Amino acid sequence: QQQQQQQAPLSGSVLSCFGWALARLQLRPKQSWCMLYHGALLGQLHSLSPQELVMAIGALTKWGTQVDMDLYKGLVDRARAHRVQYDAAEREAIKESLVVLRELARPARQGKVAEV
Repeated sequence: QQQQQQQAPLSGSVLSCFGWALARLQLRPKQSWCMLYHGALLGQLHSLSPQELVMAIGALTKWGTQVDMDLYKGLVDRARAHRVQYDAAEREAIKESLVVLRELARPARQGKVAEV
């Protein structure tokens, strides 16, 4: 009888650091891998520290691959939750990255950008 082992999901910290490292090395994963990463990250958004959130947003922005709308909305929600922990320059950088991710999540449209 063969036992199946279930591996624990990667933590939000590991996911954000791994994504950041790939982006920092200018490595762009294939869309299929990114979709798996997006799903894992979505499941761990609640656990991301303010810095880990910035790292994850930065990685997704640098990769430039299509982003699931649920992930985009989750990133916006977490950025809002951490808002007071960012200075003005960080908030502006996050806002600019979220503009890029919004365009990757749905067709371009005019409207107000999410405030961070």
